[in-house]
Amino acid sequence: MPVNNLGLPIVLYAPTFSPSLSSAVELKDEIVALSKQNKFHWIVKFHPKMDKKIIEQYMQLQHEHLVVLETSNLSGLLQTSNVIVSDTSSVITEFMLLNKPAITYNNASPESALINITEPEQLNDALNTAFNPTAERMALITAYREQYHPSHDAKATQRVYEAVKSRVINGKLAPKALPFNLIRQIKMRKKFNYWKL
Repeated sequence: MPVNNLGLPIVLYAPTFSPSLSSAVELKDEIVALSKQNKFHWIVKFHPKMDKKIIEQYMQLQHEHLVVLETSNLSGLLQTSNVIVSDTSSVITEFMLLNKPAITYNNASPESALINITEPEQLNDALNTAFNPTAERMALITAYREQYHPSHDAKATQRVYEAVKSRVINGKLAPKALPFNLIRQIKMRKKFNYWKL
């Protein structure tokens, strides 16, 4: 886990790896510039499938307030960080379950709870918004969290276990597969141009 000796707020940057959705290239210069203002401690956590050339570019730009971490302990990073910056990564939802603000860059489905930006130059203002959230924004974040995980009793795993137990262990079978439908099969194969047998 990164040590933040200066007590600065922590921004986690966790972009997706998909080239068509990732913000890693477009936000790089802005993130480096903002990190040099010494207002935040930036932690960069890349997806394991991220292009190695991009990772290397960030590694070469590291300094006291911009650190690239190669760790599998994502949950620890989510809890330590105050704000996340991402794009269309699934980590956004995980972070917002902790009732914290998320900034996204050109998100594919920008919901009202997200602080979505479309230009790198908007990142600084977005950070100011994230670190000074209004009551309305916190209500949006809470509503987002409730939509994805309404129970907060720490018994989610138990409920999953009980559901599996009732359907499998107790002998109740899962629903049968749909009957073979030749027309549907042809339509799907045509749609995906897949003709192997």
